Amino acid sequence: MQILVTSLETYIGELRRFRFDRHDQNHNSRDHFHPLPDASTEDAQDREFPTDLTTVIRDIVLPWVETRFGELWEQA
Repeated sequence: MQILVTSLETYIGELRRFRFDRHDQNHNSRDHFHPLPDASTEDAQDREFPTDLTTVIRDIVLPWVETRFGELWEQA
C-alpha cells in the first residue's frame, strides 16, 4: 500500500509541490518527505510518521502547511 499526501501551489506562474509519503521503495526509508520546490526523489528526506493517518495529517501535515502559508503571506 502507498499513502501520499501531496500539496501543489502556483507561485508567479511556477508550479511547486511537496509530498509526505509512506511506501516501500529503494530511495529512502518507508516514511519520507519530498520537499519544495519540486518534491524530487533526489531531495527526499527520511522521516518517522505516526502509524495513524489522522495523526499524521493533524500533527505533521497541517502544521507544516500552516507554516508554509505564513511564509507565503509574509512574502506577499
